[in-house]
Amino acid sequence: MDPDREIESMQADEAVDRLNRLSAERREAFNNRGVILDPAPQEEVTERVLKDFKDGDLAIRSRITSRLNRFAKDNLVGYAGEMAVLAVRRQSSVLVSEGLTALATEAGTGSDWRDSMVRLALLYHSAVKLGIDAQSAFEQAAALTVNDFAEAIRQFPLRPPEKLDLEVWGRKEVMTKDGFDYR
Repeated sequence: MDPDREIESMQADEAVDRLNRLSAERREAFNNRGVILDPAPQEEVTERVLKDFKDGDLAIRSRITSRLNRFAKDNLVGYAGEMAVLAVRRQSSVLVSEGLTALATEAGTGSDWRDSMVRLALLYHSAVKLGIDAQSAFEQAAALTVNDFAEAIRQFPLRPPEKLDLEVWGRKEVMTKDGFDYR
């Protein structure tokens, strides 16, 4: 293996290992003690893993997806939902892309693939609200995905309108004290 590529692979492995550990610790603290740990370290390493995933070749992306534990995968699904909300609040197409990258990284392999599909629906609606070319944004994320979940991402914005309605996905838009949200 090329020395530069070996270093890139090791750095990605370290970031994934840290995300796995932090995600498991946060889940354990909440489930066993009702404690919510500071999300900042997990958010920081999540962003690092997503950068490594976007910048990596197919081998690196495959390695990242395969090394994620179930807690980290569920974290990425939750992160995608947060990005759908924040994209609208901040009027940011970049955050739609970040959410889609999180789902491309997790690749429908979390605790329940239906959760990933709901987040695709939220990201689709955020993209439409922002006037983003949803088909192009979803295609870019699909191109990064390492398994057959790529087709689910790619085809999502091509569904008939009645299958894209938020109510079909059990969600709706709401305004909270913090601003726009999905419930």
